[in-house]
Amino acid sequence: MANSMKITATYIPTKWDEVDYGPTLAGTKTTKASIDCNFTGDIEGTAKVEYLMFYSEFDASEMHRSEATFVGLAQVTGQIAGRTGTFTVKEIGTYSGGVVNSTLELLSGSGIDQLKGIAGTGKAKADKDGCAWTLDISL
Repeated sequence: MANSMKITATYIPTKWDEVDYGPTLAGTKTTKASIDCNFTGDIEGTAKVEYLMFYSEFDASEMHRSEATFVGLAQVTGQIAGRTGTFTVKEIGTYSGGVVNSTLELLSGSGIDQLKGIAGTGKAKADKDGCAWTLDISL
């Protein structure tokens, strides 16, 4: 029987490579970002993340004035509740006023090793105070 739990974890990006991804109108921008993160808390581990982002308003001189929508996949490797493995999360969100808000979905069938069968959904928030995931999962 699956064990349901609410978990929270903070993360710190350790690498952020963002490049233009295609033609856009002046003041907008489409990019692809490759990011590495370290997680602590109820998730102890790392993630490799790929985002596609569209900036509906782009201000290179002050990024906090930019507005964006993004989609991404994060492959997380680490430990949850004493179980070690890997799983993939789909993330859909926005960036506005220097704050990221997004929804998270653990992709069915993506769990490997002791995290096989993991499922769940949640939210992410990143701002000047830090970055965090809050998830309702079953193992």
